[in-house]
Amino acid sequence: GGEKAAYLIASTSPAPNAPERAAAYSKAAGPLAKNAGMQLLGAGEGNTIQVLEGTFPYKSRLVVEKFRSMKALLDFWKSPAYQEAKKNRNEANFIIAVEAVG
Repeated sequence: GGEKAAYLIASTSPAPNAPERAAAYSKAAGPLAKNAGMQLLGAGEGNTIQVLEGTFPYKSRLVVEKFRSMKALLDFWKSPAYQEAKKNRNEANFIIAVEAVG
């Protein structure tokens, strides 16, 4: 029973973000994500990302975050406060959400 966790998987641009923009994003988005139950499960770039099969065409940073539920993840993502905060982060190659099984 209960809610299933949900995972956000993102590949973000490797281009450095201006320090003031990165700080503004972290200050605004961090508390919002934590309130939604976000846990950072993995992050890496370059040699810390291993493609085991197929092609991963991005030269970028990859993150995997866990949220308490898909509803919590989507409420966070769609919130006006996060929509404003994300103006300070780099563009993403992709960002997907997937619900846990079982």
